[in-house]
Amino acid sequence: MLAKPKRSGLTLIEVVVSIAILVLLFTGIVAAVLHLRRTAESLVREEIATAVAGGFLEQVRAVDYPELVALANAGGVLELIIRNNARIEVMVNDQNWMQVMVPLTTDPSGAVQNEMPFFFRILLEDMNPMRSVAMRVPFRWDDVLTGNQLERELVLVRSAIPR
Repeated sequence: MLAKPKRSGLTLIEVVVSIAILVLLFTGIVAAVLHLRRTAESLVREEIATAVAGGFLEQVRAVDYPELVALANAGGVLELIIRNNARIEVMVNDQNWMQVMVPLTTDPSGAVQNEMPFFFRILLEDMNPMRSVAMRVPFRWDDVLTGNQLERELVLVRSAIPR
């Protein structure tokens, strides 16, 4: 009897199935990496927006207590410092959102390449008779990656007790 020759190798069907499985795996990995990148960039934008709002809250906190009480009760204008020591005037307890552009990336010379629109308000509330002022900075930003507008708020209570 003649012995059948041994065939070592893969059939065409096995090769096609293997390639299809590899393509599916690769597609899933690429989709996961892209989703993770989008999520990471979104979190970076949120951290930047929170840091900017925190900077504004600290500037409000630095105002003398009697002036804070007067602003809480009668409204008025606060001057805040934004990037490069530029100053803006913000109406306290105004329902309109104030907009500033926050730089995200710069080139080697320091010129801004990419900015994020950032909206905020300064809200003060006299918490009499506790001799305190509640300072709120609601803020929102446009997440250009997802197309959503996200909103948060920072709150701090300052008492009349000297620092």
